[in-house]
Amino acid sequence: MEASLAERFEALENRRVALVERVRALPPDKQDAKQGSAFSARELIAHMGISDTVSLKRIAKRPPSTLKGKATKPSFLYRKIVADLEKAKGIPAPPDMRPKGDVDLDQASKQWEDARAGMRKYLDECAKPETPILKFFILGTISASELLTLLEAHHHYHETRFPG
Repeated sequence: MEASLAERFEALENRRVALVERVRALPPDKQDAKQGSAFSARELIAHMGISDTVSLKRIAKRPPSTLKGKATKPSFLYRKIVADLEKAKGIPAPPDMRPKGDVDLDQASKQWEDARAGMRKYLDECAKPETPILKFFILGTISASELLTLLEAHHHYHETRFPG
């Protein structure tokens, strides 16, 4: 993995571990407490794991090796999503990224960890930050750096709006 990508990815991993530990440190009733339609703390961890798993599946469906020579072109929606996440604006999670039923914190944390490990494998193939890594009709074709920007913004959003 290119050095600047590796540095950003490791920082995200440190933030992931810290957020999980922040949830573990809460008493059980606070882990499950909800404010309106927002995720509980445990649901938040599940949501992050689901979200990263969905992104990983999209990358695996059309691996970066199939995007060689393609220009990156983030969509308007990608830019809007990132901007809204960075401002911690209220954004509803898509239905496929919402946890269903009771959330086991250990399972949710493991899913998130596994999704990030899968992403690391694809990012390891990226020699440059501008290497195309994901093509998805909603986001456009985004580079490894832009993928990390999206993950960073998503994490920032949930750190800022942390329940409990």
